[in-house]
Amino acid sequence: MEQNRVCLKCKEVKANTLFPATRYPVGRSPIICNVCKDCRRQYMLSYRKEKKEHIKKYRKEYEIKNSESIKTKQKEYRKNNKEFIAKLNKEWIENNRGLKNAHTGKRKAVELKATPKWLTESDWFRINAKYQLAAMFNAYTGEEWEVDHIFPLQGKEVCGLHVPSNLRVIPWLENVKKGNKLIEDRV
Repeated sequence: MEQNRVCLKCKEVKANTLFPATRYPVGRSPIICNVCKDCRRQYMLSYRKEKKEHIKKYRKEYEIKNSESIKTKQKEYRKNNKEFIAKLNKEWIENNRGLKNAHTGKRKAVELKATPKWLTESDWFRINAKYQLAAMFNAYTGEEWEVDHIFPLQGKEVCGLHVPSNLRVIPWLENVKKGNKLIEDRV
């Protein structure tokens, strides 16, 4: 037979299943939660709304202190869940086709503006070879490799061109870390 409890917040009599599970803190006696899930949810929503800036600051500090372990865990997660992540990405693209097309269009426009008209057939061959090299690295190593613009096409300090001498093949994670920044030792 199902037991009932009174919620301390809303004062309603509700089934035990509508209360959070009992928690057992280490070294202490069990905590019996006498606030129903609905009231708890309402409280947490209002708390997060009130303390939004505090929570944001705390998360930022935590990310800074633990950046290496976070990156390691993310890398491990991506490695162990490639199929799931690919499925999520595919679903996102299907549900956000407009955003995806806008992003792709913007990228192509930037690349077209950054591609000089004076490139020779040999230059195009070298550009294509770098992309093929990245694809071969992906296939042989099982890790993600990308073609990076040494001088970013949309950099804050300087904007580069889409030319062979400005391209290099690097691991995906290194490219993500770099973003659209200029690496000083490459200049």
